[in-house]
Amino acid sequence: MKHEKIKRTEKSTNFTVIDNYYVDDIRLTDTSVRIITILLTKPNDWGINQTYFINQYNIGKFKVAQAFKQLLELGYLKNETPEKKNNPLYVLYERTYKLNDRPYPKPKKRFTRKKGLSDVHSVGIRPDELLTRSYKDSS
Repeated sequence: MKHEKIKRTEKSTNFTVIDNYYVDDIRLTDTSVRIITILLTKPNDWGINQTYFINQYNIGKFKVAQAFKQLLELGYLKNETPEKKNNPLYVLYERTYKLNDRPYPKPKKRFTRKKGLSDVHSVGIRPDELLTRSYKDSS
C-alpha cells in the first residue's frame, strides 16, 4: 500500500486545470501566482483589472500593482488598452489586459549598428585612436 503525502479529491464540477509552468516559475512572487490562478478560474471574456483583487481578495493596492507590473514584464500579461494621450491621470487600474498561463513571446529586437562604429571596439581601440595611433604603436 502506498503512503500518499498529498491527497486529492475526485472532481467533476467547479474546478480549474492549471499549467505547472507558471506555478514553477521561480521569478514570480506568491501574489503574482495567486493572481494568475484566480484569473484562470474566470471565463475567457472576463475583464482583468487591479481593483477587483484589491476589493474582492483584500490584497493591498501596492502588492497588486507590483504583481501586475511583474506579470507584464515577464510576459504573462499583455496590455491591450490604447494609450489616452490627453489624460494625465491615466493609471494602471483603468487598463485592459490579456492573460496567458505561459509568457507571451517577446518581439525580437532588431539589431542596428550606429553610424561610425566598427568592430574596432572588440579589439580595444577607440575610433578616435585610429587617427592618432599607428599600427606599430599597438604592441
